[in-house]
Amino acid sequence: VVAKVEKLKSSFDESVKKSEKLKADMQITETRLDRAGKLIDGLSGEKVNWEKQIGVLQSSKGNLVGNMLLAAGAVAYVGPFPAKYRAGMMETWVKRSVELGIPVESTFTLPSLTEAFTIRTWGIKGLPMDNISIENGTICSRARRWALMVDPQGQANNWI
Repeated sequence: VVAKVEKLKSSFDESVKKSEKLKADMQITETRLDRAGKLIDGLSGEKVNWEKQIGVLQSSKGNLVGNMLLAAGAVAYVGPFPAKYRAGMMETWVKRSVELGIPVESTFTLPSLTEAFTIRTWGIKGLPMDNISIENGTICSRARRWALMVDPQGQANNWI
């Protein structure tokens, strides 16, 4: 009888250990399931963003040739001019491109050639965040030759 009781006791202890292990595994699985649900919810929001970005890219694909024409002209020619004159030049170029039947975005700007992350990095490194400074940074980063910078305030020198 004592041997049978010991055998039943050890069997009971094994069952308790197995039960505790299963409870721990169940807790881990529930945590993983909860995290997976959060991840899926987060990615479903990204799907909307991706679809939006696809639409933007599809629409801008048709304007690629005209946009690159404007970008090349801007990088090559607008650097020495003040902001108002640059804006006028770009507006004139866009209108003329449309007149000539060259597909171009009506809202084309020179900073659109540079990613937002890069622009923020420039700001961290000392470049002012006004439009003319961002245009100048875009010209400097996209041009093949070194830019001549007249910089009485030393901002470009700090940025470089």
